[in-house]
Amino acid sequence: MNSIFSRIIFLLSIIIVISSCDKDVNEIGANLVGNDHYGYSSYTDASVIAFTQKTGPVPTNNLPVNQLGIYDNKVFGKTVANFATKLELATLGLTFSSPIVTSVTLNIPYYSTITSTDNNGRPIYKLDSITGKYPTSKIKLSVYRNGYEMLDIPDPFITNPLRNYSDQFSDVDGQKILGSVGRLNNSSNPAENDEFQFSNAEYNDSTTSTTIYSPPAMRLTLDNSMANDIFAIPASKFLKNFDFGQVYKGLYFKVEQSATSDGCLAMMDFSKGTVTIKYTEPDTSTTPAGILSKSITLNLTGSHVNVFENKPSSTIYESLPNTSPNATTTGDKQLYVKGGEGSVALIDMFGKDLYGADGKTGLPNGIRDEIDIIKTKGWLINEANLTFNIDKTANGMAPEDLEPKRILLYDVSNKRPMLDYYFDASSIKAVHGGFIEKTSSTAKGDKYKIRITNYIRNLINKDSTNVRLGLSIWKTVTNTTFGKNKNGVNTNSNYFPNNHIMSPLGTVLYGTNYLPLDADYDKRLKLEIWYTKPN
Repeated sequence: MNSIFSRIIFLLSIIIVISSCDKDVNEIGANLVGNDHYGYSSYTDASVIAFTQKTGPVPTNNLPVNQLGIYDNKVFGKTVANFATKLELATLGLTFSSPIVTSVTLNIPYYSTITSTDNNGRPIYKLDSITGKYPTSKIKLSVYRNGYEMLDIPDPFITNPLRNYSDQFSDVDGQKILGSVGRLNNSSNPAENDEFQFSNAEYNDSTTSTTIYSPPAMRLTLDNSMANDIFAIPASKFLKNFDFGQVYKGLYFKVEQSATSDGCLAMMDFSKGTVTIKYTEPDTSTTPAGILSKSITLNLTGSHVNVFENKPSSTIYESLPNTSPNATTTGDKQLYVKGGEGSVALIDMFGKDLYGADGKTGLPNGIRDEIDIIKTKGWLINEANLTFNIDKTANGMAPEDLEPKRILLYDVSNKRPMLDYYFDASSIKAVHGGFIEKTSSTAKGDKYKIRITNYIRNLINKDSTNVRLGLSIWKTVTNTTFGKNKNGVNTNSNYFPNNHIMSPLGTVLYGTNYLPLDADYDKRLKLEIWYTKPN
């Protein structure tokens, strides 16, 4: 038995080694593109038509990452991002007996990285997800009791649940609860409201016998009235978070322009946030009655929504139709790709299907003629890329505008990333690409390149369907979900990656509407296929 088992293990090892070698050879082959010694040739004549499509209002409920703040871009305009969330009790079944509030504290960690240490050995942090010309700019931040009913019906059998959308700022803002104190972060310290800043400072709590240090976070003192409102809720509503959320609908974070700064925007995981209420109650177990110090924790893990105020500053972008009039002919000269409630680029390749299997004669056969012609040549496809050059002209990306670090190519027809995304075994999908390319770390970006070798191979070798492609902003590698926009009909082109919806950034790329004699013809979007000719 052991002998048989050993042979099986040996055979499996051989298979794994061969497979690994095959993969390595394929990767090495891809890197040897253009070397005449290997007989590789380049094909760049494939028809490519690309155009801009605006997303319209997009679903922003329960995203894993949300925007808060102000971001202004020369091309795409100003975005003011606000946020509302329900709260959930860390402990159910709470009861209170004559509570007296001591403090109410909001704490939401930022995305941060330790870059060095100070002279005392304490870490120095850098905030990772702050967007804006000046990351230390201030905003006016007001936190209110939320009165807007977020759509979180607890029914697992609902296949098409109701959504909240990015354009519902007026709905959310109009239902905020002012109460007797107005905003809850009404501290006399302007750093907690009118002059709020996303600070990278480490927090130290010296109120206890031992100083406690914490990474950078939003820390606000909220008015005691919040706790008193919660204490007044009937005990029966503390048994389930759903019931609690129907009475106390959470918090609303409203952003406005500071009187002294342009503002900036943070990407935040609000689900890591907490509200801690500290209070005292009489201790009736002693005579005379003593005082018990207690606390409750509310987590910001309930249903939530990001709502935006979009204020376009570019007449070019503002005047773009929802779908380009050149969508089926030449495409657009410029492709505007903007996250959030913004726009994507849609891409069609390989022209039309007018003829039969040779691509030149006969009746249409369901395969585009350019693909048929390539099939007749018997090419071995070594690599295929789409290259998107960044437009840095007067109507493109200004020097001060931040650029997306990565873009995502997706399959519009099936609402998923490209086949090459799934074939890429690296943790960050590095082979598939989409990263911004620049001459130095401080220079503006030049282009993005996305590898679609497996997709093209399947078109040529396996008669796979040639689908419409979409181009969007890529924020998080592992999130591959899609959301449908608010007003569009239920077609696949009205679904957009949630990765795109989560990002405030945008870029302007060269499109496809260029003639060979045009000055920017060589910068156009093009498909490049590297292949080996048959012997």
